[in-house]
Amino acid sequence: MLSFDPNILKLYRDSKNDLDDVTDYLYFDDKGPELALTYSKLFWPDLIEVEGLVLLSMNYTREYFDEVLTNYGAENVEGHINLCYLQYLIGTGEYDCDDEIWELLGETLCETWKQRAQYLFPEKSFVTEFAWYSDDIGDPGVTLYQPKCQSKK
Repeated sequence: MLSFDPNILKLYRDSKNDLDDVTDYLYFDDKGPELALTYSKLFWPDLIEVEGLVLLSMNYTREYFDEVLTNYGAENVEGHINLCYLQYLIGTGEYDCDDEIWELLGETLCETWKQRAQYLFPEKSFVTEFAWYSDDIGDPGVTLYQPKCQSKK
């Protein structure tokens, strides 16, 4: 399991004089349980099975499935539909954080998504990947797929 030093988080460093640990920051956050529940869907997503493929329900529509199937081939459907760029999951703002934070978030999502998929579909095996998907703008992203259903990009 991944762990990280909360001191890499700017929001924690800026508040450090008043907070003993990262749980104190969470305790004083004014967004409350609604924000926590919303983020739980990011870390423990809803997954559906379509034609033997396991897909993030938030990314699935039949039209999109058919489009990906036509344009990328059956072996790439899962990895393509399940690919999520982290900036789009978190928000549209410009984030002043190191690449290390994006990488830790991506690796954490890889671990939790894989565990969620294994929990819901114990008869299947899964691979999760974190990568920087664009050389020019460096989009960190995460995807989930069954090894037999995805060719390496």
